[in-house]
Amino acid sequence: VDAAAHPSAEELAFWRAAGRRLLACLDELPPEQRAAFLLHHEDGLTVEALAASLEIGFETVRSRLRYGLQKLRACMERYLSVLEQRA
Repeated sequence: VDAAAHPSAEELAFWRAAGRRLLACLDELPPEQRAAFLLHHEDGLTVEALAASLEIGFETVRSRLRYGLQKLRACMERYLSVLEQRA
């Protein structure tokens, strides 16, 4: 049996907790950054399509995506560093 196909209870708990943390981190983003991130990464909109649909400049969209991603990474890194300290 392939172990990757059947994750352990511990692995499932980790990924569920990480998913909840990601949602919490998304909630910490300013609304403009959260909307841009979700439309780009979840809905697959290109930067050009985002700029057109949000009626803002291309560079503004790129900035929102960049800063939003930086904040999400920092938020998730804090979470993961706490887990590492516990291990």
